[in-house]
Amino acid sequence: MGYPMKCYYSGWLAVGTGVGVVVLSLIGIIAKKKGMSYVSYLIALVVGIFDLLAIKGIVQIGSMKMKHWEIGLCANAEHPCVENFGHAIPLLLGLLIVVNVIALIYLFVKKER
Repeated sequence: MGYPMKCYYSGWLAVGTGVGVVVLSLIGIIAKKKGMSYVSYLIALVVGIFDLLAIKGIVQIGSMKMKHWEIGLCANAEHPCVENFGHAIPLLLGLLIVVNVIALIYLFVKKER
């Protein structure tokens, strides 16, 4: 019996937390209270960094040997998942991190004016 490869679980991690990050970012945009905006942007930033570290394999989630699932990219660089997913998702996560950092900086600067 075979098990899905790492990229399968990484895709679900990216989709699942990505939906949450989008919701948090929208809450930050439409929130009337500034404290809610700070919290939502900060949580989105932390989740984005965590996702990036997990997908790159810096933070290990799961174990193929013990649990038969693991988050990360396949070891074979020629697999289509690494060629497509391996570049697009880290790029999008990096963009998400930058946008949330800019939003937090903007909120802090705007608060002092």
